[in-house]
Amino acid sequence: VHIRAEDPGDVLATGNAIAAICQQEQADIVFVGGQQGALDTHALGPVIAERLNWPQVTWVTALEWDAGTLKGQHDVDDGQENFEVEPPVVLTTQQGLNEPRYPTVPNIRRSHLKEVKETDSAPGSQASSVLEQVLETRPRMGSMVDGKDPQNAAEKLVCFLRDEAKVIA
Repeated sequence: VHIRAEDPGDVLATGNAIAAICQQEQADIVFVGGQQGALDTHALGPVIAERLNWPQVTWVTALEWDAGTLKGQHDVDDGQENFEVEPPVVLTTQQGLNEPRYPTVPNIRRSHLKEVKETDSAPGSQASSVLEQVLETRPRMGSMVDGKDPQNAAEKLVCFLRDEAKVIA
């Protein structure tokens, strides 16, 4: 289902629209990437899971189907963890989950015959709006170290890193 939207940047509105379509289509599994378009919020999967009241598994890196159960691995703070979950479920995926498949010319031609349902997102469904965007800049310190005398340059660099930048003790 192709959802047309005027401003696709709103994660809440996008999640609401996808959840509504999942209910209409009676879906059991939703796969969502961490990066949605120009966003890198990892928020779309949790929004969909919340709207559907389904469990979710995030950062999925390995997955297999076994007699009605999804088994796999996902990233956690200190490594990876195995999981088992039954549908319905929302899964957010990570790079490395599968090997990419490259389409063949006959399959590309067949894909043009498939019907793609289209829908508009509800007008006024934006849950948030951008009030202001600012690119923050910091002035550079502008310090130069003369590299003609390596010993002197190293001493000045260490002093700068310790006393001015305060990045070493």
